[in-house]
Amino acid sequence: MLLSEEEFKENEIFFKNKFVKSCDICHGRGSTIKEYGDYEVSTTCSCVKKAKLYTELIDYGIPKKYLVAKYNIDEIKNSSYGEDLKNYTVNFVENYQNSVNLFVLGYSNVIWKVGSFLVRHISKLQNPDFPKSRFKIGYSLFSDILKMSFDDRAATANNLLYKTDVLIIDGIGSEFGRNDNKFSQRFLENTIKKRDNDCKLTIMFTNFSMCTVKEMYDNEVCNFIDNCKIINTFKDDKTF
Repeated sequence: MLLSEEEFKENEIFFKNKFVKSCDICHGRGSTIKEYGDYEVSTTCSCVKKAKLYTELIDYGIPKKYLVAKYNIDEIKNSSYGEDLKNYTVNFVENYQNSVNLFVLGYSNVIWKVGSFLVRHISKLQNPDFPKSRFKIGYSLFSDILKMSFDDRAATANNLLYKTDVLIIDGIGSEFGRNDNKFSQRFLENTIKKRDNDCKLTIMFTNFSMCTVKEMYDNEVCNFIDNCKIINTFKDDKTF
């Protein structure tokens, strides 16, 4: 979707090198042998499937950092928002079916960990509306979506905005200062409204406080946010 053919192949090689070559199950072969009586059957190893999945996630805009960077999971588990985040992901299929969107507030050094936690969990789940198909997850900075929608990538932007089952929009509020005519506000309003009408789930990240966000946006956007599941990671930052 977002990657060129060359970029797709580069990421495909990257993840094969990362997961397949170091696999303790197939020892780099990419397949395993199972015996069924007198027969041996070769099956694709889980490491190959993981490499394929992660390449596809990159193609849908998911930051590579979300997929490969390491962090201390106990930081999330022991935080004030840890239980809420865990419950949201554990019950994700139900949340998806009930259109429970998510709005997360926090600094970038925390937001990416929350995003990583969500993506690594959701990407393993099957969409109940399409048996044997995983959820299609897309990601973009809000400012990038605005740019893409009005250049030669408009068709790609449209697919990302409206064809993904789950869309993560990062950097909510960061476009202000270049928004004298409030165009980006109307764009966001139309995007979340159409996705909600189509029963597509939206996850939004912001580095601003809720008070600041509500000063930036009109009632339509604020009402949408109020009806989201809200996770405020600022509560764990004593300097905030």
